[in-house]
Amino acid sequence: MRALAALGALFALLVGHAGCLGGMVHAEQEADLRAPKPLVRERFQLQYPRNWSIDEADADYDPDHLFSIDSPGSCHVSVIVFDAVLEPKVSVEAQVAAVVPRIVRNPVETPFTRWGAHEGEGMTLAGRILGIFEGTIRIFAHASEPENLTFTIVEFCFAEDLPLVRPGFELIERTFELRRPLR
Repeated sequence: MRALAALGALFALLVGHAGCLGGMVHAEQEADLRAPKPLVRERFQLQYPRNWSIDEADADYDPDHLFSIDSPGSCHVSVIVFDAVLEPKVSVEAQVAAVVPRIVRNPVETPFTRWGAHEGEGMTLAGRILGIFEGTIRIFAHASEPENLTFTIVEFCFAEDLPLVRPGFELIERTFELRRPLR
């Protein structure tokens, strides 16, 4: 039940970000990879571009389970961590169902099975975001029995901004590591 609530919270986070995109006038900036910011939590760690920020003001913000790393423009990476081993395919399917057709209609779907050092289930959705601009939503989930957790990553970006933002997405992907609980 907690997993379904977390999936619902992630959907609300995505819809919230997408809903405010129409009012955003911020020009995207190149991901600044010099001296990346570290994020170290009990269950995972990663690095992100120094000109990006973690949206701590979001009502659903939970630094250990649900948060968004935002570029200066409108792109972001949402991270959700479940304290249980869940089927990655189910997590990805739930996210796809949450964004199609509400955020992207009739997307081109491209499956993938690797995100950084992690094997799992993934789906890239490409198409018109909110019926306005071309973009992609990339969803990936991985379950780890040794760490007793599942994580889901959702990358969101408009196509015209992706060349500037992709290095930031790749930094997060390359540096994301699971950590065993200290218990």
